[in-house]
Amino acid sequence: MKNWCLYSLLGLFILAFSFLACDDNADSGEIPTANDFTDLLTNQVTEVILPSMNNYQAKMGQLSNTVSQFSSTLNTTDLTELKAAYRSANLAYQAAAVHNYFATANQGLVSTTNLYPIDTALLENLIQNESYNFNTTAQQRANGFPALDYMLYGSENALAYFNGDTKRLAFLQALVDHMLAKASTIATQWNGDLKNNFIENGGTALGSSISVQLNESLIYLEEHIRENKVGIPIGRLGPND
Repeated sequence: MKNWCLYSLLGLFILAFSFLACDDNADSGEIPTANDFTDLLTNQVTEVILPSMNNYQAKMGQLSNTVSQFSSTLNTTDLTELKAAYRSANLAYQAAAVHNYFATANQGLVSTTNLYPIDTALLENLIQNESYNFNTTAQQRANGFPALDYMLYGSENALAYFNGDTKRLAFLQALVDHMLAKASTIATQWNGDLKNNFIENGGTALGSSISVQLNESLIYLEEHIRENKVGIPIGRLGPND
């Protein structure tokens, strides 16, 4: 999704700090405590983060269902539905990925879901040998949305690409189901203890929720948006640079 999510988040931080700087605590010389950030963090997690994670999980569920339907019919109508579901899930991912805080909770979301460019030779080899493992670093360049994009749009005739090839259909379903499982795990964690931990981790010290958000959002913008949307397309960056 467009970068407005990140810019809105950063703008919210600036606005929040402006209010804090003008309140009674600031006038009296008192340093804001962790509790002073409770409302801000509560609003962020309930109004921005959780809806993004829940929507991504829902869209991946719809994508998994359309893959199953397409695999059983292999017709043009269901292929069109599959492509539409892929687009919706990809957009939902963009909104969720910017909140890639706390690596253990997000389980390497970017590296297993949207790391490109795709290694097409590796992908086809994995499909034909049925030797795929979506959690290994060796398969990072044959994973996630880039792999789906290649399978759905890499051929002039996507229907012919899948027709009669059970290995490709099996890989397609396994890949989407793996992505759905990851999305579900992340949504479950954010709706559980992680939500409360996020709210309670106030303040601006290193490791606080605000500190993590700012640092991780900037890293996401610098490493993933800049490289994938600018550096690689103009030939200045690549997977081995």
